[in-house]
Amino acid sequence: LDSNITYYKNRNNQIVGVKNEIIIKCKSDEICLNLIKKYNFLNTQKLSEKFFLIILEKEQNVFKLSSKLYHEDGVILSHPNFVKKRFKR
Repeated sequence: LDSNITYYKNRNNQIVGVKNEIIIKCKSDEICLNLIKKYNFLNTQKLSEKFFLIILEKEQNVFKLSSKLYHEDGVILSHPNFVKKRFKR
């Protein structure tokens, strides 16, 4: 198991992995950049137009922070970076 991934059981008793990362989309880059500064996130990446990846410290709760960010003005989307299984085609 990857040490950068925390595993949980969901309501359907399936194991899901979550990285200590949040994906956020704002109405504008400026809003996201202001939130990054407000919460003092030190490790971030711009993924694409209006999407940012926020990499949290190990002790930070990805679910609580994701929810907190989602309720900020100007945020369209904020969710933990879930790990999906890869399937061969």
